[in-house]
Amino acid sequence: MIIFKDAISGVEVFSDSYKVTPSEDGFLLVCEGKHTQMKLGGGIDAGLIGGNPSQEEGGGDDVDDSEQVKSGVDVVMHYNLQDLELSKKDLKDYLKRWAKRRVACEDMKQNDEKKKAFTCACGKNIASFLKLMTDDAVVLAGDGDFIFEEGNQAPIIGVYAENGMDMKLYAIAESLIEEKQ
Repeated sequence: MIIFKDAISGVEVFSDSYKVTPSEDGFLLVCEGKHTQMKLGGGIDAGLIGGNPSQEEGGGDDVDDSEQVKSGVDVVMHYNLQDLELSKKDLKDYLKRWAKRRVACEDMKQNDEKKKAFTCACGKNIASFLKLMTDDAVVLAGDGDFIFEEGNQAPIIGVYAENGMDMKLYAIAESLIEEKQ
């Protein structure tokens, strides 16, 4: 399995267990998330092992299972991605901080050619990345300490599908590091 981690923070943001494809120009990685329900607490569904809570001691009509299920986009829930609640203007400001921080990372510092290619690609493609910020989009980041002023995590734009439940996540390819596990 390949885990995609934020190049700055090291936080996992998605994996190849979801459909991940590069954009036509290779600037973005697109991860497809599906709406799902997830049981909270990591317990085993009693129905899977032949249990019936209504027939067991303490079970019955007075048991409320509604608090034990969470609905949302699978990849967002699995990697605990956080909605940053940024406006398009805030995202644009943040991207400037983030890009400066990204070129200061070890893999870029030691490779002037890679740094130059990244800077050039950002110049050409950031405007199209920002165009993804529509009314049905959110800005996400990995499960870690997001500090706006420091540009410490790669922003991911999540765009809801027409059904309002599934989502495509768009991440700048150079913002992520692939790690085989």
